[in-house]
Amino acid sequence: MPYANENQSRYENRLAKLNQVAPLSYTFGVEIEFTTRGRLNSSTIELKLKNKWTELFYDIPRPDFESQSYNHRNSRTIWKIVPDATCGYELVTPILRGLEGLETLKRVLQCMTKLQEEEIISVNSNCGIHVHLGTRNLSIDDIKKFVSNYIRRESAIDLLMPLSRRGNRNTWCHSNMGRTGFGSPRNNNEHFESVSYTMSHVKNFNAPNKRSLSRMFDTRYVKVNTNSMSNHGTIEIRHHSGSLNPTKITNWILILDYILRMSRTQQAFKNPTSNRYVESKGNFREFIRWFDCAPELQTYMKERKQELQRAESRQRRNSRRRRSS
Repeated sequence: MPYANENQSRYENRLAKLNQVAPLSYTFGVEIEFTTRGRLNSSTIELKLKNKWTELFYDIPRPDFESQSYNHRNSRTIWKIVPDATCGYELVTPILRGLEGLETLKRVLQCMTKLQEEEIISVNSNCGIHVHLGTRNLSIDDIKKFVSNYIRRESAIDLLMPLSRRGNRNTWCHSNMGRTGFGSPRNNNEHFESVSYTMSHVKNFNAPNKRSLSRMFDTRYVKVNTNSMSNHGTIEIRHHSGSLNPTKITNWILILDYILRMSRTQQAFKNPTSNRYVESKGNFREFIRWFDCAPELQTYMKERKQELQRAESRQRRNSRRRRSS
């Protein structure tokens, strides 16, 4: 539905612009980090995944799961299981495309969830979900707009993540403002200035070709990693916490897809003019409004934020009880 102060025709115009780009009309891939219960090797995990797929989806052709040594090779068919230094293992999808690719990923995650329920694999706070968005059909300006939009909304997106993935709390996914040479924000005013300056840096970054965008940030361990442009031709989003939940991960991919489609078809965000537009709660209100063309995602994000708030409240209560006992 339209914004409160927007007429129907303007809303329909925004919707028409968005629909110029079909959902997931580009390639994408996902790295799913997990750990194991006991000393399982990757070959055993491969076998268990194959068996679980046959058990759950016997009438659908099984993906090509394969255990491999650690590597950065991309594949169009193989779902590889490789060692991971932070968690133990990661499942790396092949190059996927469209809603069909998303549906296959959802089925694989259902298999992994079953293995988690059987206490064969699990995730912890060291694990993460890394989503690679293919940039073959994107211009340099499209990529810059996506990165700028994400930076401006970073504090809002933080509210969709557990505390361990917010701000600069995680070694493997720092804030894009914290590792670009501009310094980590220490208060709201400095945070506002850092967001504005970083967005300006992205906008004015000299990029004669897409590969040169890999130098936009000084490390790959940031929430929006453009370093992957040099090796994979992708934008890597490292923000999401570890999970095997099909609903969380598929919705996260659709959220990123929506941000990318809006960045390609709508006017890019202007630099923020006050703390109100970078502080997390006010920023979240603006962020949610942006999803009025995708009401199901809008509802999911509101519920996810509330779920995390309830979990944090329980943690604080339990902490107070432990201190008082």
